[in-house]
Amino acid sequence: MKKVLYILFVLIVLSFIVFQLQQYVSAVTLGNEPPAEYINKLKTCTPGTVKAQKGAMITEYSVKGMLPNGRCNVTITSYSDFSNKEDYEQAKELFGGFVEMFESMSKNAGKSFDKSKIPSADEVLKMAENEKDVLNCKFSKSERDALVTAWAKHDDKNPPPQKIDGGYSYSWDSSKMSSYDALMIEVSQGPCETLSTGADNDSKNWKKFACEYADTTCYIRISSNNSAAMHCTKDAPQGVSMLDFISTVKKHAQSGMCSQL
Repeated sequence: MKKVLYILFVLIVLSFIVFQLQQYVSAVTLGNEPPAEYINKLKTCTPGTVKAQKGAMITEYSVKGMLPNGRCNVTITSYSDFSNKEDYEQAKELFGGFVEMFESMSKNAGKSFDKSKIPSADEVLKMAENEKDVLNCKFSKSERDALVTAWAKHDDKNPPPQKIDGGYSYSWDSSKMSSYDALMIEVSQGPCETLSTGADNDSKNWKKFACEYADTTCYIRISSNNSAAMHCTKDAPQGVSMLDFISTVKKHAQSGMCSQL
Protein backbone atom coordinates (compact mmCIF):
# COMPACT_ATOMS: atom_id res chain seq x y z
CA MET A 1 0.00 0.00 0.00
CA LYS A 2 2.73 2.43 0.99
CA LYS A 3 4.76 1.60 -2.12
CA VAL A 4 1.75 2.14 -4.41
CA LEU A 5 0.93 5.48 -2.78
CA TYR A 6 4.55 6.57 -3.10
CA ILE A 7 4.66 5.75 -6.82
CA LEU A 8 1.38 7.55 -7.45
CA PHE A 9 2.57 10.56 -5.50
CA VAL A 10 5.85 10.74 -7.37
CA LEU A 11 3.93 10.71 -10.65
CA ILE A 12 1.82 13.62 -9.44
CA VAL A 13 4.78 15.59 -8.08
CA LEU A 14 6.75 15.18 -11.28
CA SER A 15 3.75 16.23 -13.37
CA PHE A 16 2.87 19.33 -11.36
CA ILE A 17 6.09 20.51 -9.75
CA VAL A 18 8.64 19.43 -12.27
CA PHE A 19 6.15 20.12 -15.07
CA GLN A 20 6.69 16.80 -16.79
CA LEU A 21 5.34 13.26 -16.92
CA GLN A 22 7.76 10.55 -15.90
CA GLN A 23 7.35 7.27 -17.76
CA TYR A 24 8.49 4.83 -15.10
CA VAL A 25 8.17 1.73 -17.25
CA SER A 26 11.01 2.80 -19.47
CA ALA A 27 12.43 5.70 -17.49
CA VAL A 28 11.85 8.03 -20.36
CA THR A 29 11.59 11.64 -19.14
CA LEU A 30 8.78 13.44 -20.95
CA GLY A 31 7.86 17.10 -21.22
CA ASN A 32 11.35 18.53 -20.73
CA GLU A 33 13.21 19.21 -23.97
CA PRO A 34 16.86 18.06 -23.79
CA PRO A 35 19.49 20.82 -24.03
CA ALA A 36 20.96 21.61 -27.43
CA GLU A 37 24.42 20.78 -26.07
CA TYR A 38 23.32 17.19 -25.47
CA ILE A 39 21.69 16.90 -28.89
CA ASN A 40 24.92 18.10 -30.53
CA LYS A 41 26.90 15.48 -28.62
CA LEU A 42 24.34 12.82 -29.51
CA LYS A 43 24.54 13.69 -33.21
CA THR A 44 28.31 13.15 -33.33
CA CYS A 45 28.50 10.69 -30.40
CA THR A 46 30.96 12.97 -28.64
CA PRO A 47 31.56 11.86 -25.02
CA GLY A 48 30.40 14.24 -22.30
CA THR A 49 27.68 14.89 -19.72
CA VAL A 50 25.10 17.67 -19.81
CA LYS A 51 22.93 18.42 -16.78
CA ALA A 52 19.50 20.06 -17.05
CA GLN A 53 17.16 21.13 -14.25
CA LYS A 54 13.53 22.18 -14.27
CA GLY A 55 11.88 22.71 -10.94
CA ALA A 56 12.93 19.89 -8.65
CA MET A 57 13.78 17.45 -11.45
CA ILE A 58 17.39 17.03 -12.55
CA THR A 59 18.25 15.10 -15.69
CA GLU A 60 21.80 14.15 -16.65
CA TYR A 61 22.42 13.27 -20.29
CA SER A 62 25.68 11.39 -20.65
CA VAL A 63 27.15 10.33 -24.00
CA LYS A 64 29.65 7.57 -23.24
CA GLY A 65 31.05 7.18 -26.74
CA MET A 66 31.01 4.85 -29.75
CA LEU A 67 30.87 1.11 -29.18
CA PRO A 68 32.79 -1.41 -31.34
CA ASN A 69 29.54 -2.33 -33.11
CA GLY A 70 29.08 1.28 -34.28
CA ARG A 71 26.33 2.18 -31.83
CA CYS A 72 26.50 5.18 -29.52
CA ASN A 73 26.22 4.44 -25.80
CA VAL A 74 24.10 6.98 -23.89
CA THR A 75 22.74 7.11 -20.34
CA ILE A 76 19.92 9.39 -19.16
CA THR A 77 19.63 9.73 -15.38
CA SER A 78 16.67 11.46 -13.70
CA TYR A 79 16.26 12.29 -10.03
CA SER A 80 14.62 14.86 -7.73
CA ASP A 81 16.19 17.58 -5.59
CA PHE A 82 13.87 19.32 -3.14
CA SER A 83 16.57 21.43 -1.48
CA ASN A 84 14.87 24.53 -2.90
CA LYS A 85 12.34 25.68 -0.30
CA GLU A 86 9.74 26.75 -2.87
CA ASP A 87 9.88 23.40 -4.67
CA TYR A 88 9.59 21.60 -1.35
CA GLU A 89 6.60 23.63 -0.17
CA GLN A 90 4.82 23.15 -3.50
CA ALA A 91 5.43 19.42 -3.28
CA LYS A 92 3.98 19.27 0.24
CA GLU A 93 0.94 21.23 -0.93
CA LEU A 94 0.36 18.85 -3.82
CA PHE A 95 0.79 15.83 -1.59
CA GLY A 96 -1.87 17.19 0.74
CA GLY A 97 -4.23 17.52 -2.20
CA PHE A 98 -3.40 13.99 -3.27
CA VAL A 99 -4.26 12.64 0.19
CA GLU A 100 -7.64 14.39 0.08
CA MET A 101 -8.31 13.02 -3.41
CA PHE A 102 -7.40 9.48 -2.37
CA GLU A 103 -9.53 9.76 0.75
CA SER A 104 -12.50 10.89 -1.33
CA MET A 105 -12.01 8.00 -3.75
CA SER A 106 -11.83 5.52 -0.87
CA LYS A 107 -15.03 6.83 0.67
CA ASN A 108 -16.84 6.71 -2.64
CA ALA A 109 -15.79 3.09 -2.95
CA GLY A 110 -17.33 2.41 0.45
CA LYS A 111 -14.02 1.68 2.14
CA SER A 112 -12.57 3.18 5.27
CA PHE A 113 -9.46 5.28 4.82
CA ASP A 114 -6.49 4.83 7.10
CA LYS A 115 -4.24 7.89 6.83
CA SER A 116 -1.58 6.16 8.90
CA LYS A 117 -0.77 4.03 5.85
CA ILE A 118 0.25 7.10 3.85
CA PRO A 119 3.83 8.32 4.37
CA SER A 120 4.33 11.88 5.55
CA ALA A 121 5.32 14.59 3.09
CA ASP A 122 8.83 14.58 4.55
CA GLU A 123 9.11 10.80 4.11
CA VAL A 124 7.86 10.90 0.54
CA LEU A 125 10.15 13.73 -0.50
CA LYS A 126 13.11 11.95 1.08
CA MET A 127 12.28 8.79 -0.87
CA ALA A 128 11.94 10.81 -4.08
CA GLU A 129 15.36 12.40 -3.56
CA ASN A 130 16.97 8.98 -3.11
CA GLU A 131 15.30 7.48 -6.19
CA LYS A 132 17.21 7.57 -9.46
CA ASP A 133 15.99 6.33 -12.82
CA VAL A 134 18.71 5.44 -15.30
CA LEU A 135 18.10 4.65 -18.94
CA ASN A 136 21.01 3.13 -20.86
CA CYS A 137 20.73 3.26 -24.66
CA LYS A 138 22.88 2.04 -27.52
CA PHE A 139 21.64 4.04 -30.50
CA SER A 140 22.40 3.30 -34.15
CA LYS A 141 23.28 6.23 -36.40
CA SER A 142 19.83 6.18 -38.02
CA GLU A 143 18.17 6.30 -34.59
CA ARG A 144 20.38 9.21 -33.51
CA ASP A 145 19.67 11.10 -36.73
CA ALA A 146 15.92 10.57 -36.28
CA LEU A 147 16.04 11.83 -32.68
CA VAL A 148 18.03 14.92 -33.69
CA THR A 149 15.53 15.70 -36.48
CA ALA A 150 12.54 15.21 -34.16
CA TRP A 151 14.09 17.42 -31.46
CA ALA A 152 14.62 20.25 -33.98
CA LYS A 153 10.84 20.54 -34.49
CA HIS A 154 10.32 21.93 -30.94
CA ASP A 155 6.63 21.05 -31.26
CA ASP A 156 5.44 20.22 -27.74
CA LYS A 157 1.85 21.56 -27.60
CA ASN A 158 1.05 20.77 -23.98
CA PRO A 159 0.19 23.98 -22.09
CA PRO A 160 2.40 25.24 -19.25
CA PRO A 161 1.16 24.80 -15.65
CA GLN A 162 -1.29 27.37 -14.32
CA LYS A 163 -1.30 28.70 -10.78
CA ILE A 164 -4.90 28.76 -9.52
CA ASP A 165 -6.02 29.71 -6.00
CA GLY A 166 -2.59 29.17 -4.55
CA GLY A 167 -2.22 25.75 -6.20
CA TYR A 168 -1.15 24.40 -9.56
CA SER A 169 -3.21 23.00 -12.40
CA TYR A 170 -1.46 21.05 -15.13
CA SER A 171 -2.87 18.94 -17.95
CA TRP A 172 -0.86 16.62 -20.16
CA ASP A 173 -2.13 15.06 -23.36
CA SER A 174 -0.10 12.38 -25.12
CA SER A 175 -1.47 13.51 -28.49
CA LYS A 176 0.17 16.91 -27.90
CA MET A 177 3.59 15.67 -26.87
CA SER A 178 6.62 16.67 -28.88
CA SER A 179 7.88 14.65 -31.82
CA TYR A 180 11.08 14.01 -29.84
CA ASP A 181 9.18 12.57 -26.84
CA ALA A 182 6.99 10.38 -29.05
CA LEU A 183 10.02 9.03 -30.89
CA MET A 184 11.99 8.52 -27.69
CA ILE A 185 9.17 6.39 -26.28
CA GLU A 186 9.18 4.28 -29.44
CA VAL A 187 12.96 4.01 -29.74
CA SER A 188 13.50 3.24 -26.07
CA GLN A 189 11.63 -0.05 -26.48
CA GLY A 190 14.49 -1.27 -28.65
CA PRO A 191 18.10 -0.28 -27.86
CA CYS A 192 17.42 1.00 -24.32
CA GLU A 193 17.37 -0.66 -20.92
CA THR A 194 16.25 0.61 -17.53
CA LEU A 195 19.05 0.28 -14.97
CA SER A 196 17.07 1.47 -11.94
CA THR A 197 17.28 -0.75 -8.90
CA GLY A 198 14.31 -2.96 -8.15
CA ALA A 199 12.75 -6.35 -8.75
CA ASP A 200 12.39 -5.70 -12.47
CA ASN A 201 16.08 -5.07 -12.98
CA ASP A 202 17.03 -8.63 -13.96
CA SER A 203 19.19 -7.78 -16.99
CA LYS A 204 21.87 -10.23 -15.86
CA ASN A 205 19.48 -13.05 -16.78
CA TRP A 206 18.98 -11.77 -20.33
CA LYS A 207 21.07 -11.25 -23.44
CA LYS A 208 19.95 -8.56 -25.85
CA PHE A 209 20.63 -8.48 -29.57
CA ALA A 210 20.03 -6.07 -32.45
CA CYS A 211 19.19 -7.91 -35.67
CA GLU A 212 19.29 -5.51 -38.59
CA TYR A 213 17.50 -6.37 -41.82
CA ALA A 214 16.95 -4.45 -45.04
CA ASP A 215 13.61 -2.94 -43.96
CA THR A 216 13.55 -3.33 -40.18
CA THR A 217 15.63 -3.69 -37.03
CA CYS A 218 14.55 -6.22 -34.42
CA TYR A 219 15.69 -6.01 -30.82
CA ILE A 220 15.37 -9.37 -29.14
CA ARG A 221 16.06 -10.33 -25.53
CA ILE A 222 16.77 -13.98 -24.80
CA SER A 223 16.67 -15.20 -21.21
CA SER A 224 18.80 -17.83 -19.54
CA ASN A 225 15.85 -20.23 -19.78
CA ASN A 226 15.66 -19.59 -23.56
CA SER A 227 12.46 -17.53 -23.54
CA ALA A 228 12.45 -14.43 -25.76
CA ALA A 229 10.88 -10.98 -26.03
CA MET A 230 11.17 -8.87 -29.16
CA HIS A 231 10.45 -5.40 -30.51
CA CYS A 232 10.88 -4.47 -34.19
CA THR A 233 10.70 -1.17 -36.00
CA LYS A 234 8.17 -2.72 -38.39
CA ASP A 235 5.53 -5.44 -38.12
CA ALA A 236 6.18 -9.04 -39.10
CA PRO A 237 6.21 -9.68 -42.87
CA GLN A 238 2.79 -10.31 -44.37
CA GLY A 239 1.76 -13.95 -44.11
CA VAL A 240 4.24 -14.68 -41.29
CA SER A 241 2.92 -15.26 -37.78
CA MET A 242 4.51 -13.33 -34.93
CA LEU A 243 5.59 -16.56 -33.23
CA ASP A 244 7.36 -17.73 -36.37
CA PHE A 245 8.92 -14.29 -36.82
CA ILE A 246 10.29 -14.29 -33.25
CA SER A 247 11.58 -17.84 -33.72
CA THR A 248 13.44 -16.84 -36.89
CA VAL A 249 15.03 -13.75 -35.35
CA LYS A 250 15.95 -15.74 -32.25
CA LYS A 251 17.81 -18.28 -34.41
CA HIS A 252 19.66 -15.46 -36.18
CA ALA A 253 20.70 -13.96 -32.82
CA GLN A 254 21.88 -17.28 -31.40
CA SER A 255 23.82 -18.11 -34.57
CA GLY A 256 25.88 -14.91 -34.34
CA MET A 257 24.18 -12.99 -37.17
CA CYS A 258 23.15 -10.14 -34.84
CA SER A 259 25.02 -7.64 -32.67
CA GLN A 260 24.86 -8.27 -28.95
CA LEU A 261 24.03 -5.11 -26.99
